[in-house]
Amino acid sequence: MGIIAFQMPMTEARWFYRNQGACRSVDVEVEHAALERLNQSGTGDALPYAIFTANRAAIERAARNIIDREGPNFAEPIQVTANDI
Repeated sequence: MGIIAFQMPMTEARWFYRNQGACRSVDVEVEHAALERLNQSGTGDALPYAIFTANRAAIERAARNIIDREGPNFAEPIQVTANDI
């Protein structure tokens, strides 16, 4: 298994960027190892999408931390790894 990809709304960036009020989504990829880390406290046989669904808020928080760290010129897709969780 490789990655789960989804789009996340761009909100609450710590740095200023033009037209903050405009709706924008960013592409996010979540590595399987990150899903496994999120599932450590759960059952070992959960499907990756079920893990993703149950932990979407934590995954989006990790993606926003990456965006904030990289600044306004961040590269897409945002790649959430096990180290980011």
